[in-house]
Amino acid sequence: MLMNDNKILRHGYVDWYVLIGVISLMFSSLAFVYSASSNFAMNKSGSSEAIFWNHVIRVGLAIIAMLAFSKIDYHWIEKFSKPILILAIGLLIYVFFDGVQAKGATRWIHFGFVSFQPSELAKFTLVFHLAVMLSQKKNYLDDFWMSFIPMMVWIVSVCVLIALQPNFSTMMVIFTLSMSMLFIGKLKLRYFAGVTVLGLVCAFFYAISAPYRMNRFKGYLGIVNSDSSNVLSNLNYQLNQGLIGFGVGKYFGVGIGNSIQRKYIPEPYGDFIYAIVGEEYGFVGAALILILFGLIIWRGFKISKLSPDELGKYLSVGITLSIGLYAIANAFVTTGLAPTTGLPMPFVSYGGSSIIISGMAVGVLLNISQYSNIMPRNN
Repeated sequence: MLMNDNKILRHGYVDWYVLIGVISLMFSSLAFVYSASSNFAMNKSGSSEAIFWNHVIRVGLAIIAMLAFSKIDYHWIEKFSKPILILAIGLLIYVFFDGVQAKGATRWIHFGFVSFQPSELAKFTLVFHLAVMLSQKKNYLDDFWMSFIPMMVWIVSVCVLIALQPNFSTMMVIFTLSMSMLFIGKLKLRYFAGVTVLGLVCAFFYAISAPYRMNRFKGYLGIVNSDSSNVLSNLNYQLNQGLIGFGVGKYFGVGIGNSIQRKYIPEPYGDFIYAIVGEEYGFVGAALILILFGLIIWRGFKISKLSPDELGKYLSVGITLSIGLYAIANAFVTTGLAPTTGLPMPFVSYGGSSIIISGMAVGVLLNISQYSNIMPRNN
């Protein structure tokens, strides 16, 4: 590792595997979103390309953000992680006063023509600040008041505010992500075990506190009675239509743009776009998407392992876990392996704040890869 006045020098190329993997997913999503959204867009706006062109702009902005952040020394996060996290928490609070309600939840803020989901910003800013705290407090992580409590204050603040929207699935992914980072950071085991058990107990009681969440679990478990059969049938409608798409697609799919299930799945270009991929591109296409995510996750963990300092290590693992957990959760939901919930597939599903902020985070990961020398310069 080259040093100059105790400053880490960047002496490698960006990890091309991560870059190519992410850009491949983004470019593929253009075809996926166009096909999945064309009927919906035609019925809503009179143009089959309305949603597609919005997505093109957002993919372009995400790529610009990724490339821009790949050029900025990731150590800026040490100075700015706390103010940005405070801003994200402030926006989560602002949602309750002037947020946009959709499908029974208030998760969005509209600024003119721009729609923004604060939970996406909160997810990565929490990852960034936890990485800073784990690196700065590495010598006294066993201290309950100096290390454990401050980290838990941030985690609980973000999770509670997201749960109140309500957004159970995002809250659970962020909680799982945070606990994973603390575990990798070698937090004292009894602290980790205690908060994990307490968090899961609270999540369980929160999950069963609302009838619609209970019905989702019942539908997932196949618990049906005469009083709930119609309700469960409606809740499972989206999943059933998605599974039909996977079944029809078989090994090689029905062909690009030939999806039938896009007419039956509500907003098929969003959380259930993976089902459209399975229908049009078959098992082979669906598997290739997961292989690309596997490539990104593998390289992300390798970047973490080779990172020149603790901050780079925890940032890399946090960003990688965030992308991986969302991809796995979405794939599990659309294939019926997990209860139906609203989590996008990173870089694939239509979305503004999600794809752009994820692009920024990958840019940070790419910057770290240059310092880790994972792809050294031959000079």
